[in-house]
Amino acid sequence: MTKKLKTLNKKLDKWITRITNVEKSLKDLMELKTMARELHDKCISLSNRCDQLEERVSVVEDEMNVMKHEEQFREKRIRPGAVAHVCNPSTLGGRGRWIMRSGDRDHPG
Repeated sequence: MTKKLKTLNKKLDKWITRITNVEKSLKDLMELKTMARELHDKCISLSNRCDQLEERVSVVEDEMNVMKHEEQFREKRIRPGAVAHVCNPSTLGGRGRWIMRSGDRDHPG
């Protein structure tokens, strides 16, 4: 009976060791699961921040495009050629005519 008891004792020790190892593995898995949740939450947070950043960049790009178009509009309105054209005496009176200060055609001027 002692031999049987010793064999059973050895088997019991093996089972206890296996159970202990399983418990340790389970604890490690639970820690990994917790870490995976935390990582997932951080990724979601980072993704949301990236979305917000993309929206801000889009708004800034839109504002820059508006400013660019406004500048182009200003450049078209105030061109040096436009001023020279207005000051060109040949175009002031129409087809080669003079603009008179008075209605007197003999004294242009």
